[in-house]
Amino acid sequence: MSPLSTFMEYHRPLLEAEPRVLSPRKIRPIFYRLREITQCHSMFQIALASRVAEWDSSEKIGDLFVASFSKSMVLDVYSDYVNNFTNAMALIKKACISKPAFLDFLKVN
Repeated sequence: MSPLSTFMEYHRPLLEAEPRVLSPRKIRPIFYRLREITQCHSMFQIALASRVAEWDSSEKIGDLFVASFSKSMVLDVYSDYVNNFTNAMALIKKACISKPAFLDFLKVN
């Protein structure tokens, strides 16, 4: 399963749940920048699979890491995610206590 499909496995059902489990206003910060992060990882996975498919004794993968994760855009996305992480975890903990349907959602999924 790709990182993006794993992200969508949780994000979309929360947004589309009827009755609503959490408001979009609370869902947004929980998943803040995860779509972009999963897209970066998907691109890295494609590059890595291509390299492995043509592997020989002289192949290396360090350049793929540098090319995939040293771009300023990727660093900005990760910084935003990390800076928001404490807030997202607090929202999740609070929602687990105040919204039994959210806790049930997490147990099922």
